[in-house]
Amino acid sequence: MRKRILLLLLCFLLIAKGHLSAQSRKTFDSLATLAQTLPDDSTKLGVYDAIFGYVNTTPNLVKPYINGAIKLSQKLKSKGAEMTFFTGSGKLHYELGDYDNALKYYLEGAKVAESAKDYAYMCEVYTLISDVYIINKNFHKSDEYLAKEWAIIQQHFPEDDWLLASYYSKKSRIFNIKNDLDSALHYAWKVANITKKTAQRSTDDAKLYVNDLRLVGITYTAMAQYKEAEQIFLQCKTILDTVKIQSGNAKTLCRLYGNIGDLMQQKGNYKEALAAFDQSLYYARKIEHPEAEMNAYLNLSKVYNKQQNYKEEALFLKKYYELKDSLYTTDKQVKMTELEADYQLEKKNATLALQQAETARQKNLRNISVGIACTVVLVLGALTILYRRIRSKNKLLAAQNEQILEQKEALEKLNTVKDKMFSVISHDLRNPIQTLKTFFALTKQKQLSPEKQVRYQNQVEESVIQTGTMMDNLLVWAQMQLSNQSPQIFPIDTADAIKNAIAEVAAQAQLKEILFEEDITEINALANKAILEIALRNLLTNAIKFSKANSLIKVSNSSEDENIIIRIQDFGVGMDAMQIAQLNDKTMESLAGTQGEKGSGMGLMLVVQLLQQINASMDIQSSPGKGSIFAILLPKV
Repeated sequence: MRKRILLLLLCFLLIAKGHLSAQSRKTFDSLATLAQTLPDDSTKLGVYDAIFGYVNTTPNLVKPYINGAIKLSQKLKSKGAEMTFFTGSGKLHYELGDYDNALKYYLEGAKVAESAKDYAYMCEVYTLISDVYIINKNFHKSDEYLAKEWAIIQQHFPEDDWLLASYYSKKSRIFNIKNDLDSALHYAWKVANITKKTAQRSTDDAKLYVNDLRLVGITYTAMAQYKEAEQIFLQCKTILDTVKIQSGNAKTLCRLYGNIGDLMQQKGNYKEALAAFDQSLYYARKIEHPEAEMNAYLNLSKVYNKQQNYKEEALFLKKYYELKDSLYTTDKQVKMTELEADYQLEKKNATLALQQAETARQKNLRNISVGIACTVVLVLGALTILYRRIRSKNKLLAAQNEQILEQKEALEKLNTVKDKMFSVISHDLRNPIQTLKTFFALTKQKQLSPEKQVRYQNQVEESVIQTGTMMDNLLVWAQMQLSNQSPQIFPIDTADAIKNAIAEVAAQAQLKEILFEEDITEINALANKAILEIALRNLLTNAIKFSKANSLIKVSNSSEDENIIIRIQDFGVGMDAMQIAQLNDKTMESLAGTQGEKGSGMGLMLVVQLLQQINASMDIQSSPGKGSIFAILLPKV
């Protein structure tokens, strides 16, 4: 009678579990009281199962009951419950960002499923193990477990839509991380089309469909198909608004707003990106998910960096690293590898123990030849294990050598940048500084005529302008050598970029009384405005340097065929074919200008590298004594 009453109470608590958050906490507290007071029987096992139902929403509350649930399932010899609690414990630690313990419990669950030959459960736990490896970008191990899952599906569940959806989802995520976006989109739609069939059936099915549909939107965002991505995320939001159980949707909303924030950031809509990431952070804190909270901090810092709000960027970066340091360490990565090795070793030891037990049972029935055969098998097994260990160590050494080579290349690159910078600073800064010293010495002489004062002032001004240009180029070049990030490319007004560049070199042109003849119209091209302006400024400075006083420089832009072309034409000293070839090969040395102006030899070399970064190119036409035409070819919008 007492057991019937307890079972009725347990059913009531399970029914009440889906209501308001306060009521849900009250229900959990009631379940916790039952877990502490009931004897170790099947009823208490059902209570633990109900407690584990809170893993996704309040993992910290469930954590103290892990060991009790697992021990009771083992005591009652319930394989099903044991598998449920091992994977539930893994999910709990996964939600908390503790991936090493998540892997530990998943591997224990896998051993139970394999011993019970529960193929459906083996598929589930293999996909969970694969999840841990995917998030740590260990694609070799994730592919290994996905291959095991796919073999089981093909053999035992070829028509099971849910298992197929789970498998396709993992394949899509892996291709997404590997940047094979077409394959990722293909598998994402396969998943969404499967879960769409049951989306109207229940709240959980609707949220499952939303999560799968999000994967499609994420892939569209990565492919820069922003319109399609916005439509997908709007559809997700509409479905969640229809469900109307916001507390149960918190985890899904946290991820969805993070995806929307990524989309808006890539579009350059930083205001909406901040709003979306703030919402993602709100829901991450609400569900006590440190991994999601950490990602929100990082995304917010990136948006503030784009807005040049460095104070807010620093604030959120600090929060990000504080939380990251508490979640990820090198020791954790090592521990995960050790757990995997322990699992494989235990599995082999268990197999070997079974073989030895079988040998012991039948040894009285076997003759000497069978004994010799067993001895040979054991020796071969030992040799196989020894060979595998040696091969594993060789792989580890190879990986370490590869890492050392990568570090060596990075150090050599840094050393090259350092040598170049010191070379330019020691050689090309010395002359301008000497010019300044000479000027200051001459200004102390009272007998210096006004004409000479004006001439010296002009020389100093020209020297300062050249030094500033050289330092700007040097800093841009050094940043290009050290940065691995590609610049953002989007439609820009070429006329605006040209005018900005001309304004920056106007003072330099005025010193030589050089005029600009502009034939500029508003034409859009695909480029990075800051990089294009630096390239234009260097070409204009070069044109001024090699033009005679009181001459003309023509600047124009036009749309021709598949390109937008910006031309800078001077009528100065020009170049012969050999000099143009040296310039293209980056072997041309710096030459003095028409008035003895000096340079660092980096200007035109920097222009070529800058244009390559924004998918542009440069064409040169020149004749000695007649001048040069430098044409920048930009892709059309």
